[in-house]
Amino acid sequence: MKTHRIIPLIAGLLLIGSAVMAQPAPPPPKAPQAPGMHMMRMLNLTQVQRDKMMDMRLQMTKDMLPLRTQMDNLRSDLKLALTADNFDQKKVDKTVDQISKVRAQMTLTMVQHMREVRNMLTPDQQKKFDLMIMSNKRGGFGMMDGWGNHGMRGPDHMMRHNMKAPRNNR
Repeated sequence: MKTHRIIPLIAGLLLIGSAVMAQPAPPPPKAPQAPGMHMMRMLNLTQVQRDKMMDMRLQMTKDMLPLRTQMDNLRSDLKLALTADNFDQKKVDKTVDQISKVRAQMTLTMVQHMREVRNMLTPDQQKKFDLMIMSNKRGGFGMMDGWGNHGMRGPDHMMRHNMKAPRNNR
């Protein structure tokens, strides 16, 4: 009697297994776009403008690299200060002030880059560019997110990732 029950059970499992295996594979993920390609399409840039924009982007990335490294080091210093057995409020205050200064430098670097990009555009392209900036919730900096490599952090990186630095109560 047991074999009469096992054979239909095995047959049922084989049918269910083959039905699951027959499902189509999910589509492959989309390949990542080259940095700035969306903006280049939206602005309908000429090849000369594209080349110039990419050169400017490369220069900005080089300018941002030491600032990002400094920011990473300051964040590490802050973490160490916050978790130290002997808490030093003055050291935390100093580190937070340094983070603010580096963040300001990064913001100014990006603003300068965006102005250089805007200055190379035609009046019609400038209108489109301005609309992109004005429609962005972060004042245009969100546009920059896809321009660099994915490790590039904008000045508001900590806020976007809920990593707010502690505020001083002076």
